[in-house]
Amino acid sequence: MAAKTEADYTEPKPIRGTLCYLVNVAWYFELHWQERAKSALEAGWQVHLLAGQLTQETREAMEYQGIQCHEIPLVRGSFNPFRLIKTYIHVRRILRNLDADVIHCITLLPNLLGAMVAKTGSRPVICSITGTGWVFSGSTGFAKMLRTFVVFWFRWVARNPLLRFVFENNDDQALFRKLRIARNANDRLILGAGVDTSVYYPSAEEKRGFDCYTDNKPIVFLFASRFLYSKGLGDLIAAVGALNDDGYNCVLRICGFEDSGNPDAIPSKVLEHWSRLAFVDWLGQRRDMSNVLKSCDVVVLPTSYGEGVPRILIEAAASGKPCVATDIAGCREIIIDGVNGTLIRPEDPLALREALKQFVESPQLISNFGKAGRNIVLEKFDQGYVNADTVALYESLI
Repeated sequence: MAAKTEADYTEPKPIRGTLCYLVNVAWYFELHWQERAKSALEAGWQVHLLAGQLTQETREAMEYQGIQCHEIPLVRGSFNPFRLIKTYIHVRRILRNLDADVIHCITLLPNLLGAMVAKTGSRPVICSITGTGWVFSGSTGFAKMLRTFVVFWFRWVARNPLLRFVFENNDDQALFRKLRIARNANDRLILGAGVDTSVYYPSAEEKRGFDCYTDNKPIVFLFASRFLYSKGLGDLIAAVGALNDDGYNCVLRICGFEDSGNPDAIPSKVLEHWSRLAFVDWLGQRRDMSNVLKSCDVVVLPTSYGEGVPRILIEAAASGKPCVATDIAGCREIIIDGVNGTLIRPEDPLALREALKQFVESPQLISNFGKAGRNIVLEKFDQGYVNADTVALYESLI
């Protein structure tokens, strides 16, 4: 038998409590939240994930990190009251069995369910407002009706002193306060998801400056997001196509995935047509975004969707890439117009085209804006800050 080392006698870290994340789909948690969950694990929390669409691949990846997974019957975009009641009963049973100390709800439907848990239970519940989404930004009759219901529901449950709201941008926080949902005593601002700045960083080419751009080198624009109409991909394709028609040398690289569970999803046939355009380089879904970013010059997100702080814009800025985005909540939290990118009016194809043209005509802006963006991320959006603030919130609730 081998002799015991000093490590064998080290006392295990005391358990701080049981933390349960409630989210609509598991892939969203894996993409945006697992780093914060890992920080909670390191701080001594037992971490559980309750999510819909929990694939075996995601389950194995999460459980390898130490996050225990539970699939729940949550259907995105469905506000069927009978289905919601069934899901609520299922979720509450799991939370009771786990004896959760803190419940952290992410995205709209989990927020509605979790707020009800807070109303009827005795556990602290955090509702993360990761953007207001199509419910608040949509103009259809259904979106307006649903918006009225959501505001009423949040006002009712927000009276509970155990409920906390967390916002990713100042605009959403101000909106919820204006709607008499959030107030100073029950809300907090934690900017975006944060990124690992040792993974997302400028390449040697960016550091060298704009002298690497020659007359025969095309400017590569990158769109990386879900394929939703409200993300502005149609306007972007039209703008890059028009620039090529005018003789400008530029390419549009497209990276992302279809989101069939969203009512705003772009049909597959439309995406297939766009992928065959001569100036489009279609990448599809990618997991190596740090490498994808190194292959482009400018990141573009002409969204009209209710964003939190778009992760792609944070990743782009950390990688020394300038950004073109719309002047809406979330985007203007990371992009400062004329400093590290350009902000344009939503759904304005002409303004989008002019914003892109400036980088083709003046490539020195790419390196100038890119350096400024990197500094902004280092000051405000490094994941170390975000993770520490999030874990500190959990600690404050117990």
